[in-house]
Order: sequence, then C-alpha cells, then structure tokens
Amino acid sequence: MAGPNDNWSVFANRLSRRSLVAGSGAIVLLAAGCSGETTSGDVLPDYLGTPTSFDRVPGEPDRWAGRTLRIAAFGGQVEEALRTTLWDPFARHTGCTVEPVFASFASVATPMATERDLALTTAIAADVALADPITARAAATNGELLALPSDVVPNTAIGRIDDALTAPAFAYALVNARRRDAYPEASAPTSWADWWDAGGFPGGRALGRSAVGTLEVALLADGVPAAELYPLDLPRAFAALDRVVASVGDRWWSLGLEPVGWLGSGRAELATAWHHRVVAGQWDGLAVDLSWQSALLVVDQWVVPANAREPEIAADLIRFALTPERQAALARETRLGPVIPAAMQWIEPWLLPTIPTAPPHREQLVALDPVWWASEAEGVRTEFEQWFNETMM
Repeated sequence: MAGPNDNWSVFANRLSRRSLVAGSGAIVLLAAGCSGETTSGDVLPDYLGTPTSFDRVPGEPDRWAGRTLRIAAFGGQVEEALRTTLWDPFARHTGCTVEPVFASFASVATPMATERDLALTTAIAADVALADPITARAAATNGELLALPSDVVPNTAIGRIDDALTAPAFAYALVNARRRDAYPEASAPTSWADWWDAGGFPGGRALGRSAVGTLEVALLADGVPAAELYPLDLPRAFAALDRVVASVGDRWWSLGLEPVGWLGSGRAELATAWHHRVVAGQWDGLAVDLSWQSALLVVDQWVVPANAREPEIAADLIRFALTPERQAALARETRLGPVIPAAMQWIEPWLLPTIPTAPPHREQLVALDPVWWASEAEGVRTEFEQWFNETMM
C-alpha cells in the first residue's frame, strides 16, 4: 500500500506546493466539508502564532561544525519539505553539513516496503533514516538499529513503538473518502460499515492492493471493535472482502495518488485513501471529501542504523525534529500529523481540521499495530495474495 512517499512509496507525488500554500479561505471551505471535522463548538488548543522567529534563534553553530550527517532520503516533495523545515534549520543551528543519501529496499519485514522504505541493512552511508512503523519495528527486533538516548522521545509523543530504538516522526491516516456529489451531505457514508453497504450507498469502490490497511478496514466494517482489532481475524476479514469485491471490480490501487484521482474522474464513488491526498485533491478543486471515523492512523519512525557513523548527531537531529515548532512547520507544509501534541498550538486553527492528530478527530482514529504486523507480515501477505489472485481470476 502506498503511503506519504508512494509505493508505501509514503508518498511520492504528494501534496503539490501550490496546494499547500494557497490562502486560508480555501482551507476554511475545505474543513467545513469534511465529515467528523472540527466545528465551531469544538475545543481547540490556544493558538500561539506561527513560529517564524524560531529560525532566527542563534542556536549552537559550532556544536557539530565540520561534521556531516547523512540522512537516508527518498526524494520527492516530502524530502523537500523535510529539507526546508528540518534539515536546513538544524544545519544552521548546529554547524553540521546535512547530506541526503538516496537509499531504498524491498524489505521482507513488511508487505508495504517499496522504494520509499529505507534500506536499514544496505544504506551503509546513512546515519539516520525514516521508516514506516512495521519496517522500523522489524529492524529493531532484528538488531539493525542503534539505541537512542533516553531523552530523545518525549513521554507525550504519539505513535511510540520502542523508545530505546525508534522515535515517532509524523502521522498520516487511511480514511474513508468519497465523491461529494455522489451522496447527499446529510446522508453521506461516514463509517466503514457504510462504505461496505453497497445497497444503501451504491457506487464503485476502490481499495488498496495491500494487506496492510485493507484487512483492518474490512474488519472494522464487519463490526470488530477498534480495541479488539488485533490480532487480525483473517478468515473474517476475507469473508468481509468477499462481500464488497463486486463493487470494487478492478479498482485496486497501489499508488497513493490513484484513489483520489479515481474519485475526481468519476471512476469510483468511494475509496480508501491517505488523508493528505484527499486534502490535496480538495485544494485542486476536486469534489472529494473524507471521514475521520475509525480512520487507520500510521506513524512513521526515525531510526539510527547500526552502522551509522554519526549517531550522536543523528540523535540530536531527532530531538530537533520532535520540538513542537519543527513538528508544526512540517505539518503546515505537508498536512502530515505532528506526533507532539504541543505542536498544535503552533498551527493555525483553520489548518487543524486537515491534520489527523489534531483534536477532536484524533480520538476517532484507530492505530495500526506495527508490533503485530512485524511478526506476522510474511504469512499474512501470502494469504492476502492467494485470496486476491483467486478472487480476481
């Protein structure tokens, strides 16, 4: 499944720069149309203002002067946003040189791994890397990571897996997305059970061509409580998929840009999609909307490979990345969710309805379990592929 750089690619071709820097008035209109979004009656954090002055703080420009931090990078607009909101400010504050290193791999640890995922075992030159949570957990279990200092990950961080070896980076959500003109606003499908109800909500569906995410929403649609989602009941999930597959047809997406594009073109009326893709589609004028209800929350992780040459600087970068100001800056550029709750006070209130970890819709989300997936991925992937191939024959 594709995520922020696509091909769990978390997400190449993500939000366009034009989409991200458009005026606040458009965001207000967007927020008003999203199901489960913030309304005027909801309690939001007090807004402290845009931390534009943060970059002018002197910092310690000699702290890492003359040394180079190599960051495993995956290119695209996510890397561009990381460079402007994190890497360049960190270099100015500490005196180090930040050198992106393109590294990719197909990991046996996760069925999601594609070119976006970072080669923790083969990226020899990388001192620090981003990885999806399943890959990060598998790498931690396999002894491929260095331990982080105990002060790196705040206790309040969202999406913590193993504070000793991984640090949450940013969050995104797999949501129930729809064409706004396909269903009346007052009776739009907002739950996964609605999504599965082809009789009550007719129209073509699009699902991710991946076990991860697709199995979760199938079980949620079938009535499994969020607190009882893991371990995944595979026979029940496949039975639920059997009931909706006729409405999906050949609309199985592999790239994160596909489902919103299909909604926009009329190829589908409902789709599972990454939240930031839906936001980008709205910015680009598509009549698409989303529901946060029981959306699947995924939190990517910072990791330091065992062969890192500059682990101290890597840990320092992660500390910097987890400050509320840096978290807010990245969210403002990408709509990826901050993992530090205090960052919400640095984000304009009219942007919060587009961010998955913002109140109040954060409480509606269901967290992906990377510990379960890291231990079960290979077998589950095999079963999913067998089901898919038999179904599509």
